[in-house]
Amino acid sequence: MSAAHDGALPLTTLGRFELLNAIRLSVFRQQLKPRVAAIDVLTIRADIESGVLEVISCDWAAVHAEAERLSAGHTAEGGHRSMDILHVATALSMGAMEFLSFDGKQTRLASAEGLTVKP
Repeated sequence: MSAAHDGALPLTTLGRFELLNAIRLSVFRQQLKPRVAAIDVLTIRADIESGVLEVISCDWAAVHAEAERLSAGHTAEGGHRSMDILHVATALSMGAMEFLSFDGKQTRLASAEGLTVKP
């Protein structure tokens, strides 16, 4: 997002929810053992408390309007899922310059909208 976050990685409440849910879903899919997942959840919470991650708020009405624009312009051709669109829309509506993702379709959408995609 910006240097105003003092080096912390900004994380919206939506991003926090999806991250924690993905860990729990990995237990269901037997990709993680429950003990490892519990440690991962505690690590994320510790990163929030220590300032490594900063949970930030956003204007959800603006995000949803941006998501509708992205959907209208990209989904029929790119097959983008709603949650992926919401993450890109959130970044755009908050003025982000960089976008972190390992998802191929999500990174293509973010790149198409001018975001620098990492890692």
